[in-house]
Amino acid sequence: MSDVKWIKLSTNMFDDEKIRLIEGMPEADSILVIWIKLLSQAGKTNANGYIYLSETIPYNDEMLSTIFNRPLNVVRLALTVFKQFGMIEIDENDFLSISNWEKHQNIQGLEKIKEDTRKRVQKHRENKRLAVKKEDKKPCNVTVTKCNDAELELELDLELDLELERDKDINNNNAFQFYQNNFGMINSFLSEEIGHWIDDLNDELVIEAMKRSLEQNKKTWGYVKGILKSWETANVKTIEDVKAIDTDFKNKGGEKIEKSSGGYEQYDFDKKITPNF
Repeated sequence: MSDVKWIKLSTNMFDDEKIRLIEGMPEADSILVIWIKLLSQAGKTNANGYIYLSETIPYNDEMLSTIFNRPLNVVRLALTVFKQFGMIEIDENDFLSISNWEKHQNIQGLEKIKEDTRKRVQKHRENKRLAVKKEDKKPCNVTVTKCNDAELELELDLELDLELERDKDINNNNAFQFYQNNFGMINSFLSEEIGHWIDDLNDELVIEAMKRSLEQNKKTWGYVKGILKSWETANVKTIEDVKAIDTDFKNKGGEKIEKSSGGYEQYDFDKKITPNF
């Protein structure tokens, strides 16, 4: 997503025939708030009116209900109305876009933001390249210079990779996004469940439970929930508490095994007990 901090709203917006028809409907205020939120989200995405979590993951109504903080039935009603009125379009891959986005927004301005971002990155890389060359006081011949240039390009590429990883980490620091990125789409039931556990524990612990589920190749919410229940019973509040439990099991000389119940058991190597998952 690009650094878009604004979108255009017409002062005549409420004189539009479609908006006036919506104002006469049940849940009119909520529907209009959702419309503004869709426009804002399209601005954040800055992809010619498209709205998505990533270029390969479209938003569905359950996801929009979560990020807009609106009841699922109202979001579904709003999307139906917007589609019937031709205000939004949904393509064959379920990607949602605002109709006639280019007519309502300063497309040149939005494209300029993209271009400015690209130039900023390019300038940063060039400045670093020049700084490294300036600091290099060693005598060099053509061969050495080529070598240094190659090393610098590698360094810049590695730096870019690290920036991408940081962006990925930021996206994964939200439990809802982490689930969608690693488990699959979130429906309304899962959204409520995840929200419940975030409230009871915290976002970081919910993500940690998901990570441990993935490590055990158990990509199910039931397995994640089992881990969270065991932590709740053990009065776990932080990642440090979890690490303390891990250390305690390791100090007992056994192998830690995460069960589907979320708890741990001591593996008896002499008796060759098979864990019961």
